[in-house]
Amino acid sequence: MCEEGACVAPPPDAASDASPVGGPVAGAAPPSAPTTSSGAVAGPAVVPPLAEPPSQTSDNPRQPLAGPAMRRHSTGMMAGGIVMVSFVPIALLAAWVADLAQSDCEGNGLFSIDGGESRNTGVDCGRFDATIYGGLATAAVLAGVGIPMIVIGGKKEPAGFARVTPWATPHAAGLGLRLDL
Repeated sequence: MCEEGACVAPPPDAASDASPVGGPVAGAAPPSAPTTSSGAVAGPAVVPPLAEPPSQTSDNPRQPLAGPAMRRHSTGMMAGGIVMVSFVPIALLAAWVADLAQSDCEGNGLFSIDGGESRNTGVDCGRFDATIYGGLATAAVLAGVGIPMIVIGGKKEPAGFARVTPWATPHAAGLGLRLDL
């Protein structure tokens, strides 16, 4: 403001009628409104900041942000993996029982009473080896195949998407479009 040819700061309670964008201030009184003793317009003259869009889908800050609809890669693959992994303890139990039977046959088992000497002379105690090693190998294969099936089958992916695939032959080339809905 200018007073008697000198620049002076406006009083702290003075309000401006112009907003930063050139229009009237939201909530400001019209020019014909009553003024205060210092000549300023009475009423609020502060422009609130622009509101940003909410970043959450609800008032709960722990709820994840909304995104595209998701689905499992393959529910059948995940279920097959779960079934395979559930048979691992059965295969290990069969191998363990066969090992106990072989140890008992050889006289080294939990129930041997003759000091570790074999009671079964002439009996093939090695017949349990196939069951022991078969059970261990089966358990390893079931776990080795079942766990990746669970992970891959349970992976979430967008429900509908488009896939563009380039292709080429000796005489032509192009792009293929596949829509998975």
